[in-house]
Order: sequence, then structure tokens, then C-alpha cells
Amino acid sequence: MFTPSTAHEILRRMLDALEADTTLVPETSQAIREALPGYGEVLGDSLEASIRRNLALSIRTIREGRAPEAEHIGEAEELALERMEQGCRWAASWPASACA
Repeated sequence: MFTPSTAHEILRRMLDALEADTTLVPETSQAIREALPGYGEVLGDSLEASIRRNLALSIRTIREGRAPEAEHIGEAEELALERMEQGCRWAASWPASACA
């Protein structure tokens, strides 16, 4: 059985490993492009930057142990603005999109 301090240490190590993993972003980018062909319209650097922001927000949220407040989620707003600038064509493969 894990003690709270042991569980906390395991979680910290897992998050540290995620932050240090240099293969996660390119692998995620490739998986997104394979699953959602409309993402072919999104520049590689832009998609990878979005993945990095989402990963950082997720790790930060877990480390802090609480959901971020809406005014502190700049990553999501930045991503939405980027995608709006790229137009709606990329969203054609996303059924929930208002642009589809």
C-alpha cells in the first residue's frame, strides 16, 4: 500500500518524466494528424506549440491539485485565436466544430 508521501513522490516523478519526454510532442502531433486529417491545414510548429501548451497546463493543474481559474488559462485562449486565424477548414474533420 502507498502512503500519501509515497504516492505524492510517485506522481511527482511521473510529471517530471512527462516534462522531460522529448518524444511526446512529435508523437502526439503525428497521432492527431493521422486521426484528424483536417489538421493537415495546421502548420507543424503551430500544432506542436499547442500540444506543448496543453501539456504544460495539464501538468501544472495536476501539480497544483486544483483546476485553473478561467482567467489563468491563457493557453486555451491563445490556441483558439491561432485556430481562428487559420480559418475553419482544419475543423472539417471535427464533427463537433461549428465550422464542419
